[in-house]
Amino acid sequence: MDTQHERTAAQRLHQPADGEKAEGEMKAIVYDAYGSPDVLRLEDVPRPKPGDEDVLIRVRAASVNSWDWDNLTGAGGGVGSFAVQLAKAYGAEVTGIDRGDKLDFTRSLGADHVIDYTVRDFTEVSRRYDAILDVTAHRSMFAYRRVLGLSGGYHMIGGETRRILEALVMGGVLKICRSSRSFGILMHRPNCGVSYFVGLFESGKVLPSIDRIYPLSETREALRRIGEGSVLGKVVISV
Repeated sequence: MDTQHERTAAQRLHQPADGEKAEGEMKAIVYDAYGSPDVLRLEDVPRPKPGDEDVLIRVRAASVNSWDWDNLTGAGGGVGSFAVQLAKAYGAEVTGIDRGDKLDFTRSLGADHVIDYTVRDFTEVSRRYDAILDVTAHRSMFAYRRVLGLSGGYHMIGGETRRILEALVMGGVLKICRSSRSFGILMHRPNCGVSYFVGLFESGKVLPSIDRIYPLSETREALRRIGEGSVLGKVVISV
């Protein structure tokens, strides 16, 4: 994705959105049951009324991710596009793993090495990694353990429920055994380190990569695109 495309996409976020509602109402995506994106509906709902110690924030845009809907498949590229850049900002040697049609994009983010997971299983190679950041967690924790360095750490961001449980169990067992390896779920505290990340954005070391911007009324289509697995960067909903 070239810089001009990123600038143009970012500018569209500041254009007028889906239309203003009468005072006391707002547009919202709602659903009554789990399912595919087809169960989502755009409706008029009451505008929240803040209390004495509340703050009402107007949202101009929001990104959607592969785990925002239960029935979506495909890793997408939103989280990974930031992870590669952050790792490089820390001075790490980065190997990016994704589908073959995303490898050029992964290289453009700064990855030193890339692997097409449809052709080569990185857990079957002899190389060892100091850290593994996993966005989708499709493999067994034992497979990841094979390629983790002696003092390495595996960090899961999202994935199937059984893989999340495996990571928690594996992490607990390794602690009991006093192993130098670690397994766990990557979590963060809200607003922690904001000034540091602002500095990275202002310096240009980390830049958002926007795949496509959808209006709020096309949220279902945005989620379907993520489900296709072909997203390069973030899919954004303009409100």
